This record gives sequence, C-alpha cells and structure tokens, in this order.
Amino acid sequence: MITVFFIGLTLLISATSTGFFILKTLEKEQARELEQLKMQLEAENNERYQQGVKQKLINCNRLLQTMALDFSLIFATIDCSAEMSPDDFYNKCKPLWDKVTEVQLIADFYVPSIKKSIQNLAELLADYWRYLYKALVIEGDRTSLDYLEAEKYYQIILAKIDDIRQKIKEIVC
Repeated sequence: MITVFFIGLTLLISATSTGFFILKTLEKEQARELEQLKMQLEAENNERYQQGVKQKLINCNRLLQTMALDFSLIFATIDCSAEMSPDDFYNKCKPLWDKVTEVQLIADFYVPSIKKSIQNLAELLADYWRYLYKALVIEGDRTSLDYLEAEKYYQIILAKIDDIRQKIKEIVC
C-alpha cells in the first residue's frame, strides 16, 4: 500500500513537473509571438505616422502656396483701394494672418527645422503691414517712404515663402 502510494506520488510529481515544463515552453513561445506582433504593430504605426507627417507637410506646402497667392492678391487690392479704414485694412489682412498661424502650428509640431523660418516670415509680415498701415491708413499716401518700404517687404516676403516651400519639398522628398 505504501509502495503504491509512493509510486502514485512519484507519477504525480513527474506529471506535474512535465506539465510545468510544457507550460513554461508554451509561455516562452507566446511571449516570442507577442513580441513579434508588437514589433510588427510598432512598425505599422510608425509607417502610418510618417505618412501622416508627410501629408501634413504637403498640406503645409499647399497652404504656403495659397498664402503667397493671397498675399499678392491682398497687395493688389490694397494698392487699388483709394481710401482705407483701419477695419478695412484689418479685414483684408486677417485671413492671411490665420494662414500664417496655421503654418506656424504645423511647423512647431512636425518640422522644427523650419520653425525659425516661419517665425521670420511672421515678423516680416508684421513689419510689412505696419509700414503699409502707416502709409495707407494713417498718412493716406502711396508715395511715402513707408509705402516704398512696404513694397520692399512685399518682395522679401514672397521670396521667403518660396524658400520655406523649397525646404518643405526637400524634407518630403
């Protein structure tokens, strides 16, 4: 009876240790499979993120292109206006400021390398509008030095927009 008990106990211990061995082996295989799956998901997420960033940059480039066109249009319409109130001036310039702000947000988050260029563009636009406002709204004179200075800034700003667009194209490609 004691012999049967010890034989049974030995079989039970051996079955238990074999079961633990099988469980450990299965756990290791599952851990390996989970690690591979995790790496695959990370690679897919990284690829999607990169595609998203690329799309944001393409959109930013389009935004800069429309900004250059809007800027030229604003300059032409402001130039043709006989008299301009402060509200008229603000209403013509506000949409362009909104685009500059949007481009700044995209640059801050996705492309820190062009952040300084965008800030420089915003400063140039502020200076441009300050000169233009002084010439058209305050003085009402298109022949003033402020107006001539605004015209210089106009050319500089268009060149700056093209420069930023080129930088974005280089990053995307």
